[in-house]
Amino acid sequence: MSRARNRLVVRILVFAAIVLAMANSLVYYTRVDLTERRIHTISSVSRELLQGLEYGVTITYYRSSRLADRFPEPHEISDVLDEYATVAGAVDTRVVDPSRLERPETVEALGVVPQQLTVTEDGERRTAVVYSGIVIEYLDRRAVLPFVFSATTLEYDLTTTIDDLVRDDRRKLGFLLGDRTRTIEQSYQLVGSELARMYEMHLVRPAESIPIDLDLVLVTDAHRLWPDEIELLATYIDEGGSVLLTLNAVDVELANGMRPRAVGRSPAHGLAERYGITVGQALLLDESHNEITVEEVSAGLRVSRAYPYPHWPVLLTRYTSDEHPVTARFPGLDLYWPGWVTVDPDLPGVQIIAASTPHAWLMDEPFEINPQQSDRFVRDAEETRGQYGLVAVARRPTGAEGRVAVVADADFLRDDLLQATGSAWNIEFAASLAQWLSHDERLLEIRTRATRVLTLSAVADPQQEATLRFLAQAVNIVLVPSAVLAYGLLRLRRRHRRSRVGEGPT
Repeated sequence: MSRARNRLVVRILVFAAIVLAMANSLVYYTRVDLTERRIHTISSVSRELLQGLEYGVTITYYRSSRLADRFPEPHEISDVLDEYATVAGAVDTRVVDPSRLERPETVEALGVVPQQLTVTEDGERRTAVVYSGIVIEYLDRRAVLPFVFSATTLEYDLTTTIDDLVRDDRRKLGFLLGDRTRTIEQSYQLVGSELARMYEMHLVRPAESIPIDLDLVLVTDAHRLWPDEIELLATYIDEGGSVLLTLNAVDVELANGMRPRAVGRSPAHGLAERYGITVGQALLLDESHNEITVEEVSAGLRVSRAYPYPHWPVLLTRYTSDEHPVTARFPGLDLYWPGWVTVDPDLPGVQIIAASTPHAWLMDEPFEINPQQSDRFVRDAEETRGQYGLVAVARRPTGAEGRVAVVADADFLRDDLLQATGSAWNIEFAASLAQWLSHDERLLEIRTRATRVLTLSAVADPQQEATLRFLAQAVNIVLVPSAVLAYGLLRLRRRHRRSRVGEGPT
């Protein structure tokens, strides 16, 4: 057999092997997720739920082709649904383009919310109605994710929805407003909307007994409740209920010129102490902090100026508990004129899960909070410098397992302050606390998988951020160009040497 024929046979065999390998990959394949915490892989919690299904689940993704043709997100969502179907044979996933239905508007009757998309077709700008919603069905029960355009939290949304359908029940959360001048709609709309996705919401009146079928109660401005109202909370905890207390050491109202008022010891402080958590009576300031924007009059014009404001601490990941499920994957937390907490070390089940930096300090009366008088902020710093607890949790030591969480700041969920600092992670943190309080550590693991921010803007320590920025600039502006230049000069020198050798005597 000639060499040419041998080469032809080898090529045919190699081509056949490639074809067979490709065909084999349609049946047998694997995938590797190299991201931190494997955030693109279905978690073990979801796998256990799906593989334990007694009856089939149908997941229908109503996705407009116009949306899928222009954006990658719908395809990422489809990939997640495919993995759900792969994990469990009881899961049937479908992708349906509503525009191909006889009556596309029928998907709206299922709860899928239409969105408007501006598209350019044939040189003309048009407005198209598009859909990207998911309908989940189990037996005769149905749930809807009205509009989905990101795969970041999709696993959490799908798994919790399926879990609710299987149990045929939604967890219940009570919202108790200690400040009677506020409403959820006016002051807590942002966190209320997020929690309503997870829980069946109930407004609890301060003087009413608390239904034991509530999985947890979120109490804002707990320091404003009367003693008999606090006793109702204590009874609820004794019967196995869980409570999140937010309370201040100092009340500061933006509407009255930011005049501070010391809260003093309230019945809510006494309730926290029953579970080993003591809330201090001083303001906490920290070197890791946000800015505050103040309107000033300059040359007859009103201008806005930002001031560094240590009264608004920014909590850092390295000063949170990496063992507790709430802070194991800490998303971030900003506080506003907080107090501080300590815990009883001899009491089991109580711990601080989030603290200030070691460079924080306290301020006693008279409270100096005017951002334009920053020289007064460090008045008590030398005597009080150190690290202080800011969020503490506790389990009821005996009897029914009630749980308590205390945040030394009653303002960290207010809409106006969240919008002033762009602190969306406060809502994420509150939702994580709610899940721990309602004994949902399993689902909490899914929720917090993809919350870590890896950008330089996430570094809240000013000194560390300055160091990282300097290193980044040094590498990109000096080191990389210098390396390229040195490599070019080296190549030029080598070519010059070769040309001189070529010109030598023959």
